[in-house]
Amino acid sequence: MIPGHPFFTEQLDHQREEQRLILAGIQERTLEAVGVDTAKAVHPEPTGRVETTLRRLAGSLVAALPARVLEVVALPVEKQALGAWTREVVWSGWPDQVVRMVADEARTSSDDESYVDQLVKRHDHALGRLAALLVWADDVAGDYVDPRIKAWRERFA
Repeated sequence: MIPGHPFFTEQLDHQREEQRLILAGIQERTLEAVGVDTAKAVHPEPTGRVETTLRRLAGSLVAALPARVLEVVALPVEKQALGAWTREVVWSGWPDQVVRMVADEARTSSDDESYVDQLVKRHDHALGRLAALLVWADDVAGDYVDPRIKAWRERFA
């Protein structure tokens, strides 16, 4: 936020935070389907005008999607991250109940995966457009890149 600036506002900071959480929850297969995994970054834009517009457009797509879709689609990504983390932790000395609770949360079932697949298929065009807008918005902001996208770009650099 820059006091008095027409675009770098507290509202933009809030949108960045919310929309970056949404992007973090979008599955890699959706990002790959729209070519995010092989696309080059767009150049940062210093005025904030383009980022503000991209985030407004993304906000319209988010508002048009049922909230449950974004919540459910994010679950496998969260479970994957939690599972990777649990495999790295040395659990000795920690309470068994908590360890089991975390391990249970990291597990996925075929029913969960099937339900997520159905939602992704039903909303794949909107999720793909949303993903592209959010990646572009982060690129033009120039201050953050989703770690998955950063890894893809480093691999192809």
